[in-house]
Amino acid sequence: MEEAAPAEASFFFCPAWGPSVGRSRGAPPRTATRSSIAARPESHRTEDDGPPTRNPPADAARRPQELEALLFGGGGGSASEASGASSSSSSSSSGGGEASETSASGASSGGEEEEAVEEPEGEEREGEVVGDLRVVFDDTAGDPAAGEGEGEDVADGEGAGRAPKKRLPAWEDADDARAEVDLAGRAKLRKLRVAPEETTVDGGEFQKRLRARHARLHPRTAWAALPAAAGAAEASGLPAEAEAARERERRIPGGRLEVLRLEDANVAEPSNAVVRAVDFHPSGRLLLTGGMDKKLRVFQVDGTKNPRAFGVFFEDMPILGAAFARGGDLAIAAGRRPFFYSVDVAAQRAERVDGLLFRQERSLESFAVSPPGAAGPPLVAFLGRDGTVPLVSLRDHVWLHDLKMPGEVRAAAFSPCGTYLVTHGLQGVVYRWDLRTRRCVDKCVDSGCLKGTALACAPGGGFAAGSDSGVVNYYGGWSGPGRAAARRTVFGGDGRAVATTAPLAGLPQAPAARAPTAEFMSLTTKADALAFNHDGDLLAMASSLKRNSMRVAHVPSGTVYANWPTSKTPLHYVHCLAFSPSSDMLAVGNARGKCLLYRLKHYSQDV
Repeated sequence: MEEAAPAEASFFFCPAWGPSVGRSRGAPPRTATRSSIAARPESHRTEDDGPPTRNPPADAARRPQELEALLFGGGGGSASEASGASSSSSSSSSGGGEASETSASGASSGGEEEEAVEEPEGEEREGEVVGDLRVVFDDTAGDPAAGEGEGEDVADGEGAGRAPKKRLPAWEDADDARAEVDLAGRAKLRKLRVAPEETTVDGGEFQKRLRARHARLHPRTAWAALPAAAGAAEASGLPAEAEAARERERRIPGGRLEVLRLEDANVAEPSNAVVRAVDFHPSGRLLLTGGMDKKLRVFQVDGTKNPRAFGVFFEDMPILGAAFARGGDLAIAAGRRPFFYSVDVAAQRAERVDGLLFRQERSLESFAVSPPGAAGPPLVAFLGRDGTVPLVSLRDHVWLHDLKMPGEVRAAAFSPCGTYLVTHGLQGVVYRWDLRTRRCVDKCVDSGCLKGTALACAPGGGFAAGSDSGVVNYYGGWSGPGRAAARRTVFGGDGRAVATTAPLAGLPQAPAARAPTAEFMSLTTKADALAFNHDGDLLAMASSLKRNSMRVAHVPSGTVYANWPTSKTPLHYVHCLAFSPSSDMLAVGNARGKCLLYRLKHYSQDV
């Protein structure tokens, strides 16, 4: 039998695609969608393709890569170096020709209706070079069988409303079920026991417990977890009792705090003055410091070398407050000036925002920023004069609204969900504002407080309030009556106070006094800094008026750790502090210009 001769290759010229493209004779043509047509260069477009779409800014595609390089290494450099690199990148992208512009146009036209257009098929499956543009065809378009994940079991006849079958492991060892592991014999394995009397488990159960412990110690790998189908216990592979025991194990115990001192966070470039602000990036890999030396510094925190990422010098403003904002994309720096600075972390570029609309504020040094992942738009709340709290949008730095409370406001904090703002002032009353309606929805008298100085919100609705006497009160939430809540003081028409058990309609009422869930009296001078960790079990509090005046409280038990810090801990005068997002680190800024860094062993991934 004679072998069939290979198909003869023919070449042709397509006016819409430019140069000639080879195709095997007899092969069926493939189709390209409207998005691939829109990705042609302008010189190769036809009248049927429609007008080109508007292109995004030149640096829109570069910003995620810059932020990723800043978070995961690659060195830093100064703000001036970054601006030079940014300008050179912009020039190269603008001179790159029409191919880069049209590729962005093709991505933006994905919402249009797909139109099938015949296009000759080449021998190369990965893509074909057409003019100056490499076009990659999607062979799975229109194929109902294509797109099914390899290695994923899908039920037969699976419809749109049915859940896919659970993925099966690629390989299983039958000997694992017959193996026995002694948990009590080795000290390193005792932590895997569910009950103290448990001694041995089989290999399959041993693997499940190792996986559960790895997931607890390495929370940043949660993106790789499969979606839960039935419940948390089934998804983790542990029984309900074991899952409850694991949940109790995650909570840090009281009595003794295991702490390890690391290299100072700003060891690469210490501050020349007092460190007045310190904050962790939401990713936990960056940390910023700001102080009276007018310089904002950002470091890559690894616990060993802590290299400097970049720094910004403000010639006209000593920094009294700084924090990451808008999910870590920005850093806000403010001082005793009627303006503030907004620093783009990815581009390492600072922008001065001059004043607030309709407000004549002389100082914007105190502020609070909305947490990452907040329900509403990103906001910054400045503490103004006469009890006014201006709200400014972090998207365009525009004033939005003013919140007004009686007396002077001295502290503010956003709730973890970002829906509420809590304020504290010189009258000793804590106010809770709903940012959706911009109204005060609740208020209470801070027990025993004459002048409020600090405030912090905890996960779950609780908050801590500090006073000028050093007393820090923790309240578990806003719901439920507290002490003297059922008996209110009502003022009559003649101005005299009338005590009654039921509020009278139409008469002004004094805010109710709630009994604090816990009272911490370890500080003897004004409480300046308060901070909760990510689960609300730890509360760090400090005062800048007394040397080594910092304490860490265990909130569930209402006690203060006695073993740390000690009188020999070199804290000096503490002005600011912050927990990392996973609570494995605690940063403390002091008057010596140092940012001390401590590792909490209970939350550490190195344990």
